[in-house]
Amino acid sequence: MAEDFTPDNADAGGSPGKQASSNRRVKPLIWVAAIALAGVVGASWYQSRPGEVDAPQSNVAPPMVVVLDSAMLAMQRLDRVREQELDKEQIQAAAQSFANELGAILAEYEEEGIVVLNKSVVLSAPTQFDITPLVADRMGLEPRPSVD
Repeated sequence: MAEDFTPDNADAGGSPGKQASSNRRVKPLIWVAAIALAGVVGASWYQSRPGEVDAPQSNVAPPMVVVLDSAMLAMQRLDRVREQELDKEQIQAAAQSFANELGAILAEYEEEGIVVLNKSVVLSAPTQFDITPLVADRMGLEPRPSVD
């Protein structure tokens, strides 16, 4: 019958071979625990360094980002089209004209290195970064509150 090594059995004079085997198992466990603890301490130190960024440094400035409420502009143009009695082809031509006009304005921002985000997908943006009134004015539209 095989004798199990338990703490009670070790105190009562369990087999020395089994005690040595157990000691060999405990040491690796202590090392694993020590390495894990060192990893946790190192990770918390690494995350607590204020203001340090590990990203590669670049001499390129981050792009300027602005927002545009394109849905509001489209709704205003649609309201204008509805006021006129246009047939299907004229409505399609008006929609294409709007898309081309807006695309040309956005291309100017792109050429200047300015990123334009649709306001409907931006969670928060200061009003000074909203170019909707400027674009509405260039397109002959009246700026009004956004539709989101």
